[in-house]
Amino acid sequence: MLIILIVLFNITGQRASSEVIKYKDLVVKNGLYYKKFTDIPFSGKVKGQLNGNLKDGREQGLVERYYDSGQLESKGYYKNGKPSDGFYVSYKTNGQLKRKGYYENGEKVGFWIRPHKKEGGFWVQYFENGHLKSKEHWKGAKIIKKIKVQ
Repeated sequence: MLIILIVLFNITGQRASSEVIKYKDLVVKNGLYYKKFTDIPFSGKVKGQLNGNLKDGREQGLVERYYDSGQLESKGYYKNGKPSDGFYVSYKTNGQLKRKGYYENGEKVGFWIRPHKKEGGFWVQYFENGHLKSKEHWKGAKIIKKIKVQ
């Protein structure tokens, strides 16, 4: 009898976590995602403005978010609803890069790109190996001087 209960529990748990739902059929309460008209945080796959998996109402694994226009807003890896190990990238509503970088153990690591060329100032680019690629001086939306490093 105990074995039958364990098997039933495992089957029920697998069905709940493999459920696919449209984003518009979810609501957010206290930072957790719920299927409409339920009191249990949702676990399963989501499609729509949020694409990815939720576990106990929180983002889990690779998650993509989209603006109402359909433009990609952000993409990255999550664990328990927070950015986790892996890349993260976000975009403005016009598609321009907002920020890009990597997380390790929930913390930002390495170089993060956050373009602010409209305000002007200095912009530094690096190769993937961490070596300096170039330095740029911007004023307004125009480049004033670019120094390539070899």
